[in-house]
Amino acid sequence: GLEWFDENEVDKEKIKGFWDWLLDNQHEKEGEIFAGFGHWINHSQEVLDYAWIAERMSKSLEISKGALDWKHGLESQFVNLAYTSPENTLSILQSFLLEGDKLNPNRDAWFRIDETLKEALRVLYDVQSIKPDVARLINKLIEVGGNRFWTLKDLLD
Repeated sequence: GLEWFDENEVDKEKIKGFWDWLLDNQHEKEGEIFAGFGHWINHSQEVLDYAWIAERMSKSLEISKGALDWKHGLESQFVNLAYTSPENTLSILQSFLLEGDKLNPNRDAWFRIDETLKEALRVLYDVQSIKPDVARLINKLIEVGGNRFWTLKDLLD
């Protein structure tokens, strides 16, 4: 939490500025550097605001083609991000789960839908402005991922 920032005299605003600077100055061939930002997602908002994280993570995953060194922090926050920033969270999930029209090769073959991801998709599906896009994502996951994504069919009307 915040105590680490205080103990190590780290300026949170400089950290945030660094992420923004990288996003503004990245080159396509350097996309892998964004995979490291998975470690920046904490289990609470006290370090970095969910809306702020959602916007940066959306851009970072798009650039890195869904690569993330440590995905647990992001996965644990899918629902919070969905409530806070639905459009960015949809973008995050698209980049995290798919690469174009196929499953993202950065997710291992054992990747399965858990209740956190399913709940985040449920929250997003209830947002009328993005409901058709969420339905397309779910249908694409079922199409290319088969039975491991079949439980998502329950979310569609």
